[in-house]
Amino acid sequence: MKKLYLLLTFFTTLLYSSDIVTIYEEKGTKEAIKAMDRVLESREYWQKKLANYDLRFGLYSKNRHLLICDKSKKSLKHLLVKKNSLVTVSTMPVVTGRNGGDKEREGDLKTPIGVYSLTKKLTNLDQFYGPFALATDYPNLYDKIRGKNGSGIWIHGMPLSGEKKLSTRGCIALKNSLLKKLEHDIDFKKSVLWIYEDEPKMADPDEIISILSTLYRWRNSWKNSDFERYISFYDDTFVRYDGKKLDSFKRVKKSIFSRKKGKDIEIVFQNIEVVPYQTTDDKKLYRVTFFEKYDSGDYRFNGDKELYFLKRPDGWKIIAEK
Repeated sequence: MKKLYLLLTFFTTLLYSSDIVTIYEEKGTKEAIKAMDRVLESREYWQKKLANYDLRFGLYSKNRHLLICDKSKKSLKHLLVKKNSLVTVSTMPVVTGRNGGDKEREGDLKTPIGVYSLTKKLTNLDQFYGPFALATDYPNLYDKIRGKNGSGIWIHGMPLSGEKKLSTRGCIALKNSLLKKLEHDIDFKKSVLWIYEDEPKMADPDEIISILSTLYRWRNSWKNSDFERYISFYDDTFVRYDGKKLDSFKRVKKSIFSRKKGKDIEIVFQNIEVVPYQTTDDKKLYRVTFFEKYDSGDYRFNGDKELYFLKRPDGWKIIAEK
């Protein structure tokens, strides 16, 4: 009851609040929750919620660090995301892969184009990499479903021997003093790395709103075990993290949904981030991540989720999931 009260209090400050309170008053808890689920599906809710957000680079959790690498200009910009605004902290010269274009395979001497997380700090390396390196998660889920390979894409320093470096084998390198400053200024576990060439793919606020609306329609179909509606959000080209394609994925999900029909399922998304994915083509692609809490009574899951939404003529479709 306390949880519902908090939800109603929250929605009182937003759209449809009087309608939802009336539903709760006249029809009770379950119908009020259904009404709130419908609000989360609406574009109007997200338009109002995000009205004052700076969404040029996407939607992020507060206190995120964005590292924007422009391979053409050989620069790395550090932006700090506060609740609804962006602050430029610094811009640094960098060196990138010897060859231009997107990385496709091991040894092609290209720095990948995409959006990446920083996973760990590496020390005790060969002096060639400077004092330390920050490792990325290349190849990420989207890279893997496209068959890209290779590894060891880092942000690292310059050789301790004093040797000047004009290019790398695919990493991003900067002066050791700047690398140390960067590490001091960021929390690498809360950092997102953009890498692009020529022109960045900036976010469109209307697209972010549409994706959030789609995300909650997908969530509510899952919550209500509505298999046909749920599966309609997946693209024909869909590939799951384990390589499972749409047909086999559908068979598994249909079986699960049939067992869950009629059960009370709770699905909560926290810290949703919607990031325009950097590509070399004209695709409208976004990476959506969040922390998910799932409880169907007989099964519970708490963990990170990652989806890739591609714009199709009939709406946003999921092409990859982890």
